[in-house]
Amino acid sequence: MDLSIGGDAWIFQRLIVPQLAALDIRCDCRMLETSKLIAMIARSGCALKRLSFPADLHQGNYEMDTPARDLLALLPQVVKLVCNRVALATEELQDIGMGVLIRRIDVFECAVESPKAYLEMIKVQHGRGGSLVVGHACQDRVASISLCGNPFDPTRGIASDLKRCSSSSKERKMRLPAPLFIFVFLASLNICIAGPKVTLTSNSLLDPSGIFFVSYDGVVNVNSFQLSGVLTYGNYQFAAWYTSSRAAVLARRQLPNGSWSTLALPHMLSVNDSHNVIALGVSPQDGKIHVAMDCHSSAVYYTSSEAGLATNGASWTAGRFGAIVTTLGGLNIGTVVTYPQFVVTPDKLLQMVYRSGVSANGATQLAEYARGVWTNVGSRASASGVYTAPSSATSAARNLYIHGFTYSAGRLHVTGTWREQAGSVSCSGGGLTNHDTTYFYSDDKCAWLCIRSSSCLCRSHVDADHGLMNNESQDVDSAGQIHAIISYVPGRFTQCVTNYQADRTAYGRTWHVYRSSSGSFTEVEIPFPINAVGRSQIVMDAADNVYVILPCVKIVTASKASGWTDWSIVYDGVAAGLNAFGEVTVDRARVASGVLSVLYQEKSMGTTPSAVRIVDFALGR
Repeated sequence: MDLSIGGDAWIFQRLIVPQLAALDIRCDCRMLETSKLIAMIARSGCALKRLSFPADLHQGNYEMDTPARDLLALLPQVVKLVCNRVALATEELQDIGMGVLIRRIDVFECAVESPKAYLEMIKVQHGRGGSLVVGHACQDRVASISLCGNPFDPTRGIASDLKRCSSSSKERKMRLPAPLFIFVFLASLNICIAGPKVTLTSNSLLDPSGIFFVSYDGVVNVNSFQLSGVLTYGNYQFAAWYTSSRAAVLARRQLPNGSWSTLALPHMLSVNDSHNVIALGVSPQDGKIHVAMDCHSSAVYYTSSEAGLATNGASWTAGRFGAIVTTLGGLNIGTVVTYPQFVVTPDKLLQMVYRSGVSANGATQLAEYARGVWTNVGSRASASGVYTAPSSATSAARNLYIHGFTYSAGRLHVTGTWREQAGSVSCSGGGLTNHDTTYFYSDDKCAWLCIRSSSCLCRSHVDADHGLMNNESQDVDSAGQIHAIISYVPGRFTQCVTNYQADRTAYGRTWHVYRSSSGSFTEVEIPFPINAVGRSQIVMDAADNVYVILPCVKIVTASKASGWTDWSIVYDGVAAGLNAFGEVTVDRARVASGVLSVLYQEKSMGTTPSAVRIVDFALGR
């Protein structure tokens, strides 16, 4: 079943839906009448029994009773309750007759055959009768609507219309009576503001027999924190993985459609640990390819190629790489290293960011490659200090798990989450001690700014009880503002994650967090469940549209034109039969050319090898 809209009009719906007379919404404000039906858009099979709106709902405090997993809750950061504590123009308040202005409304997952839809409430205003015209982005076009190809009849309600789809394509203009109207659109459909699309252009096989085992809920060949398991530089694309013999393999192809050439480095994966990924980087000064691999709180294995190999197209052989060593090209960075990631600075130097020390007691470190030599830059975040949890439990050590290390227009941006050493800060030993999302930046690669400001705390109330994931992803838009992906189990499902794998799979949700030029952060729940333990990737195209690649190559998008609200699924790797295991790695450099390359590995059983592949999508079409 599908929903369709005539032309490019928005969908309108009555404020009061007779079929849902049981709806009870209460507001903790003097301005509102108890049990007033103020907002509901019905989907067949959906029911919302009660919402409780406290006066500071906009700060994220809310309660709701829903039929278990069939309903995703109201998005707290994008729903604004206008009561005595939130300003609203006096004339508008009097016109409406109640103190509520809701900016967005629920995501529904119904138990019947109808598809889920993201319903965004754009505006509430007093009507004067007659046909409604659309303001905002639709330039005053008159609304018309069809559901499943049938005319919509507001007297019958949306539920019955959803159950009587046919091939009819007639439309009718809706006339909604005064006094109160609600403007709504289905963001997953191509209407006034439509989310960007993707088109699959190729799916290439790198290795039919990549090594396969599951540890820490992941596979060693593809992890979100890998950052550069697939990398474009100039006219070439490079990829890295371990084959079934445990050998580290590097591949190269000439873009856009060249065939892959492979070589095996003289190194075997040392342990079955999914942290021990391969990271690639290219130093612009000399065109060398750098490889860091096979470490988890252990010595890193490193090699680099001869100069110019990244660009000159010379024969692709292992002999063009140096010896495998446990230093960073002669720089001793210790023997307790994890998460090596290469980045290029605005002045064309190569850096490697990594963690020294162990989980929950480590430091974020940085090294830099210039004129053929690696040097230590120093620690970017330490383990020191005391954290006090909402329960009053304390922790004296931690580490920062970064979501990325991104340079844009001369500024370095970092978001991340903290993991505490003391398990007592979490309600359960089966959870994660990760908490909060922080942001800081540097304009000189040295001094961190915003590190002590409360405005740098993107989300201040995600404590260690909600399975907040570490090492997700981030990107920066053309205005130089940070965008990040975080995920956790919302409090509407549980206030205590007792098994983070099971609870994240059952209840985990993903949020798009972004910063405005004023320094404030917005956090919007992406209206599709993760259905997995793992992480997601975010990239942005030249028009600042957002593409999020969820586990198993499910791609969801939102357009800048909508304010990143018109979320829709534009590609579903499960439905397409990719058989991807879970987390993916993306080629961030290639996004600039309008192509999204995604590295993934197919599912397998036990330790049976499986295919490693790269799938390419054209962005925006």
